[in-house]
Formats: sequence, C-alpha cells, structure tokens
Amino acid sequence: MGHYFQENMGSDGEKKVIRLGECNQCGLCCESPTPERVEAYHKAGHECKTQHLSGCPFEARTKDGRLYCTDYDNRPEMCRVFPQHPVDIVTIPECGYSFLV
Repeated sequence: MGHYFQENMGSDGEKKVIRLGECNQCGLCCESPTPERVEAYHKAGHECKTQHLSGCPFEARTKDGRLYCTDYDNRPEMCRVFPQHPVDIVTIPECGYSFLV
C-alpha cells in the first residue's frame, strides 16, 4: 500500500505538494548528496543540507554495494520523512516516491 503525504510549502498559503508512492529501499537517499543533487537544490532555490551523515549506526551495504538500513522499521525521523520536496529526488529516478505539484 502506498503512502500519501501532503505538506503546505509556505505559511502564506502557497500550493501544496502531494507525495505519492512508497519506499522501494533503493538506498540512494542514504548516499551523501552528489554534485548534481546539490546543483538541483540550488537551481530550485533551496539550500542543500546533507541528509545522510557518515557513520549512521543503522547503515550497512549489500554485497553489490547498495546502502540499506539495518533497522528500517525504527529508522530516524529524518529518514522516515525523506523525500519532503520534489527537489529531494530530482537526481534519484530510482526512488519509489513521486510528487504532484
């Protein structure tokens, strides 16, 4: 079952962004932002804040090198709410989420 997420993008009543889909555990949200991802944030007028901090106690890698969470059901809040905005996944086409803007 997919998740439905709606967030008011501004306190002045700007249009809402609706997040659709569900995590497909691609692991790319755990990667430190690539230069392309940082550029996408800047083009969209956002500051790129590192989502992933090296040394996460839940981080592990599969044999093929993909990152994953060893305690997915109890992962930190910042991981649970990712992505919050379309710019979060603009360079992650593998992500199971999409947005209606």
